[in-house]
Amino acid sequence: MYPPRARVLALSVLVAVSAFARGAHADPEADAKDLFSRGRTLREHGHCVEALPDFRRAVALFPSALGSARNLAECEETLGHWASSRRAWRDLERAAAASSDPKYATWSADASAAAARLAPMVARLTVDVVATSPVSVSVNGEALAATLIGSPLDRDPGSYTVRAEGPPGAPVAEERLVLAAGDDKKVTLRVVVPEMHLIASPEAAPEDPHRTRRTLGWVTLGVGGAALAGAGIAAIVRATALADLRHDCPSYAESPCDATVRGEVTRGHTAATLVDVFGTLGVLGAGAGVATILLSPSSPGLTLRPTVGRLNGVVVEWTLR
Repeated sequence: MYPPRARVLALSVLVAVSAFARGAHADPEADAKDLFSRGRTLREHGHCVEALPDFRRAVALFPSALGSARNLAECEETLGHWASSRRAWRDLERAAAASSDPKYATWSADASAAAARLAPMVARLTVDVVATSPVSVSVNGEALAATLIGSPLDRDPGSYTVRAEGPPGAPVAEERLVLAAGDDKKVTLRVVVPEMHLIASPEAAPEDPHRTRRTLGWVTLGVGGAALAGAGIAAIVRATALADLRHDCPSYAESPCDATVRGEVTRGHTAATLVDVFGTLGVLGAGAGVATILLSPSSPGLTLRPTVGRLNGVVVEWTLR
């Protein structure tokens, strides 16, 4: 077993070594140098295409080391990427002008001369859009900002697909073209969204203020009809009771009958009362229902003139004309 002090010292050394290892591993300058070295090796063997990603990552990790930036510009030029190379030379020109490192003293002038030399070889593409609604524009699958539409864009020689898309369901405009060194071309895409011709639904009929009144008229007419039917049934019951009474007590009109026929008499009197009640209600309900329906404005050509009549002792006032 180690003494406590020795264990603490060993642990401190281990932590320090681990921290140093992590720090060394995360050192952007060291990583940028590794990428630069690998890119230089690839370039020396004629593999500029493979070297470009290493130079780009090295520049992003450690921008103040301008060797990667210069190799990036030179590799792009070697591949005939005139616009990309000129862009890289201009970036190097600004970075070298801002650097205080004496080894980069002449690099700003070198980069400026290279950018000027490449300017006539850069192809330019202008994208215009004529659209009736907002559209998204892409060049070779890369979105083109709305602020760049209508402005000349520096592009490397090659094939390009320009595409404009409107809202879902709208037509898509697309054009393909080839740019050579020094070309200056313009593409105009038209995205016309057809007008939406909405089929107007039939206008709902205005609310009829007399609809409730007509409904009430039909209900009243129905109640009146039911009452008249009840009066008819009561009349049949009364007639049956009267027939039974005449059979059992033929002299019921001149002299009292035996108590055995009292039920027939009661049934007849009740039926007679129901005939009067149901008959009156039926006539009144049916008349009121017909009057209410015919007075509705939805029944043109029908008029109702009141007059006075008498039915079963009840005054009824209507005449249909």
